Amino acid sequence: MSDAQPGAKPLMVVTGGSRGIGRAIVDKALAAGYRVAVIDVDARALAAMTEDIGSPDVFTANVDITDVAAVESWVSSLVTDAGVPAALVNNAGIVRMTRLEDVSIEDWRAVVDVNLTGTFVVTQRVGRRMIANGGGSIVSIGSIASQAWTVGGAGYPPTKAGIAMLMQGAAIEWGPHGIRANTVSPGYTQTPMTSPIFADPVSGGPRLARVALGRIAQPSEIADVVLYLCSPQASYLTGQNIVVDGGVTISSLLAPLPANP
Repeated sequence: MSDAQPGAKPLMVVTGGSRGIGRAIVDKALAAGYRVAVIDVDARALAAMTEDIGSPDVFTANVDITDVAAVESWVSSLVTDAGVPAALVNNAGIVRMTRLEDVSIEDWRAVVDVNLTGTFVVTQRVGRRMIANGGGSIVSIGSIASQAWTVGGAGYPPTKAGIAMLMQGAAIEWGPHGIRANTVSPGYTQTPMTSPIFADPVSGGPRLARVALGRIAQPSEIADVVLYLCSPQASYLTGQNIVVDGGVTISSLLAPLPANP
């Protein structure tokens, strides 16, 4: 289901794909036989990723997902040049670790704009093409913060819960067009965004102690679930929020985490 030339590899879009979980998804997608279109606000990280991978099957663009006109222009050009994506992975996201009473309106809006509004903008623009083309798979990266409040996360948990609900909406409204939409909610994962938390014994130690498997996840382990959801093996799976957390959610029911200092 693509306007690309017959025999072309399927196309996957990954937002925020230059580092962390996003980069792992890009690597797994290439290994699975996709062409991958990566957009990221960090031009330097994109350039480093492109040089590192060195594959003609990777297309990159420095795009801010909160810029509606830029996203629309890029999606339009991508479809013209490479075809309609078979899969979209909404991975881009930010966090501002601040207590609820202290978070500034600027930080709150920044997190909401990137995590929730940006995900909506890309989903809508790519989804319209998928509808016209007869289907596709959309996977958005959520968080265990969509399941329970993260102390000090401020705007982050509400946006991740919103992403899960947005994917439910896409699953319901676009299912008749052959589109599946799901959320993958990682637990504690080794990424540039989380490294400072787990490097700090005060904030990281108690969290790690709650993980049933006794370790944090590697980005590739999250990417494996994403690739499964984009595959034909998940053809009857839609509207779900799949938690990939090593058992931390169920373990945390036994005792609450201490508040951040």
